[in-house]
Amino acid sequence: MDTITHTLAGALVAHALGSQKNAQNSTPMGTRVLCGAIVAAFPDIDYLTALINPLVFITYWHRGITHSLVMLPLWALLLGLTMAFVLRRLKQWKSFVFLSAAVIFSHILLDMITSWDTQIFSPITDYRVSLQYAFVIDPLLTAIVLLALLFAVYFRARWAAVAGVGVLALYIAMLAALHQQAVEIARNHARTQGWEYAHAIALPQPFSPFNWKLVISDDEGHWLALVNLVKRKPCATPSNGNANIFEIRKFYCPKQHLTWNYYPRFGHETDAREVWKQPNFSLFRKFALLPAVYSVDKSANEVCVWFMDLRFFIPSLNTPFRYGMCKPHTSTAWKLYRIKLYSSSERQFVSVPYLMLN
Repeated sequence: MDTITHTLAGALVAHALGSQKNAQNSTPMGTRVLCGAIVAAFPDIDYLTALINPLVFITYWHRGITHSLVMLPLWALLLGLTMAFVLRRLKQWKSFVFLSAAVIFSHILLDMITSWDTQIFSPITDYRVSLQYAFVIDPLLTAIVLLALLFAVYFRARWAAVAGVGVLALYIAMLAALHQQAVEIARNHARTQGWEYAHAIALPQPFSPFNWKLVISDDEGHWLALVNLVKRKPCATPSNGNANIFEIRKFYCPKQHLTWNYYPRFGHETDAREVWKQPNFSLFRKFALLPAVYSVDKSANEVCVWFMDLRFFIPSLNTPFRYGMCKPHTSTAWKLYRIKLYSSSERQFVSVPYLMLN
């Protein structure tokens, strides 16, 4: 989930945990709400590590140790004591630690419902959880949190914050139900096609809780369709060029009229299979849940093979996290690159720490 939503949710949780009336020696509600907002943003401090190495960041560092349930008590203790010291309320340190724990826990839960894996047991294991209920930016979810927070602050009412948390829980439950409905559409299609060993999933999409990306995968590739669960009007066909981001909502089709497109893992390119097996490509192999060939570019001097992760692919938009390898025709050594975000072809060399290769 985006950091703004996390910050608002942290403030809402802090308000919900506060007393109806502040006792003489208790922390003012406004201070608690501000502390909750600040602590809620803390786990996303891991974004700074993207400046060190973007590939290690997306594979291991993002939603890792700062998003861990194992490490939560330590972060809560450190942040709680820090706030108690800064605010000169050391006698209330336990209250700040409890507040920090609850807010960080809310951050982890909101991240778990998206499509990006969260390593909730780091550093013990890199086991990852992704419930795939909500898109990383969900305006409706953010609106629920914001409105509940505004009501709670304006009326100085804890019940409004508690009610907001309840409504948020109901909204997430609705997303879970829609997710299951979308998965069943994909599974039914796989059964009708006789794809007995294929794996079907549904991924949340932008602009609407009814927009879903359906993916049916096997060892050789993926079949992908975009569906809107309540839409009845015909959908538009994605263009080859870049579309305006607000135009992509037209690409989601009624469930009765889906168009399935195939994206191979390797295709017929021997270079693609060779790149995929390279030791320096091991981090992307671990990161990409739905790997597919993005392009194979051949020139008079070199050949480049690019892969993408279909989790983040939206037709007619520049796909993020495109990694690949290039080599001159005069060499057998492949070098690792990435295509920069928001760029169609500008590439950047990527180094991989030796200890992280496998």
